[in-house]
Amino acid sequence: MVRTANRLIHETSPYLLQHAENPVDWYPWGQEAFDRARTEDKPVFVSIGYSACHWCHVMEQESYQDPQIASLLNAFFISVKVDREERPDLDAIYMDVAQAMTGSGGWPLSIFMTPDGKPFFCGTYFPPKDAAGRLGFANLLPALHDVWVQRRGEIMEITQQTIEQAIQGPRPPAGAVSETLLHKTFDQLQQAFDPEFGGFGQAPKFPQPSLLSFLLVYHQRTKNETALTMVAQTLQAMAAGGIRDHLGGGFHRYCVDREWHIPHFEKMLSDQALIAGVCLQMFQITHDSQYAEMAKDVFGYVLGDLTDASGGFYTAEDADSQGQEGLFYLWDYKQIMSILGPVDGPLFAACYQVRPQGNFESKNILHRVKNLAQAAQDAGVRPDEIEALLARSRQRLFEHRAGRVRPRRDEKIITAWNGLMISALAYGSIVLQDPALCEAAQRAANLLLEDLVVQGRLRRSFAGGRAAQPAFLEDYAFLTNGLLDLYQADFDPRWLSEAIVFADEMLVLFEDKEDGGFFFTGSDTDALIVRQKPRYDGALPSGNSIAAAALMKLSALTSRASYFEHARKTLSAFAADMQEHGSAMGQMLIAADFYIGPRQEIVIAGPWHDPAAAAFIHCLSGHFLPRAVRMLKTATSRDSLLNEINPSLRNLGLLNNVPAVYICQNYTCQTPVANVRDLDNLLSTL
Repeated sequence: MVRTANRLIHETSPYLLQHAENPVDWYPWGQEAFDRARTEDKPVFVSIGYSACHWCHVMEQESYQDPQIASLLNAFFISVKVDREERPDLDAIYMDVAQAMTGSGGWPLSIFMTPDGKPFFCGTYFPPKDAAGRLGFANLLPALHDVWVQRRGEIMEITQQTIEQAIQGPRPPAGAVSETLLHKTFDQLQQAFDPEFGGFGQAPKFPQPSLLSFLLVYHQRTKNETALTMVAQTLQAMAAGGIRDHLGGGFHRYCVDREWHIPHFEKMLSDQALIAGVCLQMFQITHDSQYAEMAKDVFGYVLGDLTDASGGFYTAEDADSQGQEGLFYLWDYKQIMSILGPVDGPLFAACYQVRPQGNFESKNILHRVKNLAQAAQDAGVRPDEIEALLARSRQRLFEHRAGRVRPRRDEKIITAWNGLMISALAYGSIVLQDPALCEAAQRAANLLLEDLVVQGRLRRSFAGGRAAQPAFLEDYAFLTNGLLDLYQADFDPRWLSEAIVFADEMLVLFEDKEDGGFFFTGSDTDALIVRQKPRYDGALPSGNSIAAAALMKLSALTSRASYFEHARKTLSAFAADMQEHGSAMGQMLIAADFYIGPRQEIVIAGPWHDPAAAAFIHCLSGHFLPRAVRMLKTATSRDSLLNEINPSLRNLGLLNNVPAVYICQNYTCQTPVANVRDLDNLLSTL
């Protein structure tokens, strides 16, 4: 049967386009849907999901493709489909509403609301018919219609109560930001840490890279070895576990078990960027190559499978292929033996816990044993040979897997997430001394500046040749931060200049001038039922956390104190939250650590091509300095723009005609350093 496409056929979001041939009379979010709801006196059904969401696909197949259920939706409701990655503002508001009404949330998020956008009933996934104690959609829809027609007054009371619960009440007064916040949060994380398997809490297990980075920053400040051990144990467990794609690189979203063995198979760009960053930090601190290899593994996946020809980075890969979750990643024991043969097959199976009966629902998820040396001994292989043998087997399995039907890829380019990946790649190019990573970051930055700025306003995403939706706080904050990190990788002051533009726009569009901090939505966008001010760091850092960090970096790189003052007000506005909920604010606490100091501005004076200047840059790359920014005076035409941006650098130059390094800390500059050994010794004391 040929279906007529609904209104979603004109959208660019891959998630919305997946629903474009549903028999449901879908609208995208917009005034047209709510005007019709008011005219026809119908409630609005809003379904929020995203392209890589497994249960979103299940509900679409079971309910939205079902003609009977579609007819109920079309008769009784005005139906709106929202991509949460395009509209994180709507997702954040209505997720808060769902949690206030039901105590939980998730995706797909199903919201029933009045024509003026006020919710009265919420849920997540609904089966088509009553099953396992869950109300079926086919029964729910007529029941809600009856409530709307016969008990409208009760609905209006519910909406008001719900909004009052969900909307943030009066904010606590601004507070002091001190080192005490860092110590208290470390204590909380130590209590929540899983000493057996790493990570925090029981199942499900999420990587939580913001918390891992906080622990590394805390270790750098306090030299607390427990903090470092917690990160090492977590990363090593993740590296060995099923959450890692051992063949194609990168990490899955999370694991449903405590041991990191059974992943939810979707892969998100944002996770790759944040996890790679933690691995790079660990490599800088420990100089242990396993962490460098983890970061390289992530970058290989992103640059190979999530990169657009234009240089931008795609959003995600689905968990499902051919209608089954994880099918692309699962293996039969006999299949592996057939591909690898009687010599390599048993060794690989022993090292990756592949069993004839399967290790997950009769199939096998690859995860490495803890003791490879023992596995090598059991197989009669020398320990120094085993990695090469396993690499050969992984390559053969990877080539075989390439012939399978891949999971669907969400090919929209999200500004915020690309900003995260620009930061990760720029950092990677520094730590791994890999210019190709910097080039990838440069290409992405150029794409965002060329295609994601429309009529002077940054946009949220790009797909189908179109930039959609005015950007949100996180887009401005993450991109600004990414440009600052890119400057510190290639020292092109153009990135600094662009970062200033976006930071200034962010202050105009999003800052709360009275109480400090930043709102999620811009002052130039349509009003919703609440204008939220994000403060918690979840799978993504909050826009406020990254905004505070970026503004402090920008202040240090430009010597403009006003940026630091905006950051101070932001941190002060959330000091009470950090005091009470520090373990949910890892990235904000990293910004607080930068604020507390001591902070360093490091200037290398000397041209790129000079071996001494290059040696200084290389030396810097080997030190983890979370409260430092670095600049380069090249003695070339680049310096004219840099001097314009930061006039305080004008008088810094060669020392006795040779390259030198200037280090200023807490507004005091030390004697310039003219050799690498002295620089290395000095950096070790910071």
